[in-house]
Amino acid sequence: MVSPNQEHIIAVDSMVVVTHAENPVQQLDKDQLAGIFSGQITNWSEVGGPDRPINVISQEEGSASYEYFMDFLYGEERPAFRPQGISPDDQVLSNVLFHDRNAIGYLGYAFQRGAKPLTLINECGIATTPDAFSAKTEEYTLSRRMYLYNRADNLNASTQQFLDFVMSNEADAVIGKSGFIDLGILRRSQAEGDARRAALIAEMGRYDVGFEGEIMGDMLAEMDEHDRLSTTFRFRTGSSKLDERGRLDMQRLIAFLERVPDGTEVTFVGFTDDVGAFDANQRLAEQRAAAVMDEMRNITGGSLSNVTMSTAGYGEIAPSACNVSERGRGINRRVEVWISKSIES
Repeated sequence: MVSPNQEHIIAVDSMVVVTHAENPVQQLDKDQLAGIFSGQITNWSEVGGPDRPINVISQEEGSASYEYFMDFLYGEERPAFRPQGISPDDQVLSNVLFHDRNAIGYLGYAFQRGAKPLTLINECGIATTPDAFSAKTEEYTLSRRMYLYNRADNLNASTQQFLDFVMSNEADAVIGKSGFIDLGILRRSQAEGDARRAALIAEMGRYDVGFEGEIMGDMLAEMDEHDRLSTTFRFRTGSSKLDERGRLDMQRLIAFLERVPDGTEVTFVGFTDDVGAFDANQRLAEQRAAAVMDEMRNITGGSLSNVTMSTAGYGEIAPSACNVSERGRGINRRVEVWISKSIES
């Protein structure tokens, strides 16, 4: 079933932790969340909010959302805690969160409505915001892929036509109207105000003139000149081969770049996890970026004459996730796509 001819990534979804719109709390770290949903933290004042009780609203035990969220917080060691409310589905939970100013819950991205999404802080202090860009890059802590499957032994013309549609840009509007996050490409500034830029500047305080500090300075200089596209290619450990989503994103990126103005500069920017020596990781990052660029050139056959392509590699700096788990390391093994700011698409 995991054959590319049978398994199709059609969208991404995020599990969003939400509160009432008037709650002043903006973010929570994983320990705080675990304390709230285990009943150990019972007042909003304990996490920087007002002196009011916390009403925990959970999904039904055994539901897909419940299992996904509890596994994220606790793994197999689930707390023996009875929340203040149990919701049968995301829609009901959204309505509760809209009216109860003391409530907190978790639901799918499509059902936020008037509730307030919270930024999540991981174990390393990296903040991830539940917006469409972070979901598309798969860097938001609680993002997940949405798949469509077909059988291989009864693929007729009408089924193939349907598959062609759901995998195309034309389906993005339908996916977005349903409240989910399509695979279309977004563009984001990396200039002043960008959270990653601020974190990188703070990190540079640890390095005065060393090799690592020089690489960080180079990256900041390039961020000044380039926006980032949401297209992000990922790799398995020690590999320079794209994963299954990478092959799909390559086609979408080509279609996107075919429409940009002449003279647009695109840089494939490689990163790694922190396994291995710093200089070796930088070289691996450059190799992965070059592999993505070469594959694009092979596919297009030089038809993207309006675009100038180059590569860069920054190794293990600017991680998007913690390197303490395989999932986190997998998120950090990536090639980003940066596009010149001087010419708008």
